[in-house]
Amino acid sequence: MSTKKVFVAEDDEDIRLLIDYILKDDLYQVQLFPDVNTLKKGLSLELPDLIVLDIMLPDGDGVEICRQLKEDAATAHIPVLLMSAHRSQREIQGNTHSDGFISKPFDINRFKAKIDAYMMAS
Repeated sequence: MSTKKVFVAEDDEDIRLLIDYILKDDLYQVQLFPDVNTLKKGLSLELPDLIVLDIMLPDGDGVEICRQLKEDAATAHIPVLLMSAHRSQREIQGNTHSDGFISKPFDINRFKAKIDAYMMAS
């Protein structure tokens, strides 16, 4: 069985490193991106099994990036989980094609369970 890949786009370095630690502990291959630009570069090189995408990034809106990913035939099949400390799932429900939502700050065990559920489904 091959290792599942997770791409994480999050501008807060502490949160990126925490997610990296959590997911590598679960034996996922993790690639971290501080902004949309580097995420797009990463996606041009390989496709992950899951994308965790912060809504507020310095060079783009995660909701809009999610919509673009879901409308692109090459990436439409990849589950995308949006994260935000400033918006709730209810606020973005009708505005996104995301597969799920993670509210920050997040409980580590619930975060892991949500990631695991999407990875088992893919």
